[in-house]
Amino acid sequence: MRRTEAARELGGFVREHRTDGSRRLRLAGALLVTGAVGLAFGVPVTIASIGTTDGAPELAGLLLGVGLVGLGLGIWRLTQALRTREQCSPRTRANWPPRFTVR
Repeated sequence: MRRTEAARELGGFVREHRTDGSRRLRLAGALLVTGAVGLAFGVPVTIASIGTTDGAPELAGLLLGVGLVGLGLGIWRLTQALRTREQCSPRTRANWPPRFTVR
């Protein structure tokens, strides 16, 4: 089957979803760094707070939670950025950056 025949079978163009891969990569990097820092501080605090009932267990849980959520979201965004890196980016378009006029 030729490409034009397949396009006819699929139907007309509906809409285009632009992606900004560089923004996704920056966000993934920030989330991964946040997750790594959260875990780097959370693991020692957790080890030090074993056997205590003061404020350390809550702090350890908060740091570990921030670390795990940051790593999880960072991996998700990194995967998303790598999967969609060949799609069109609005910055490669002629209309970037957007021009706003104040009246």
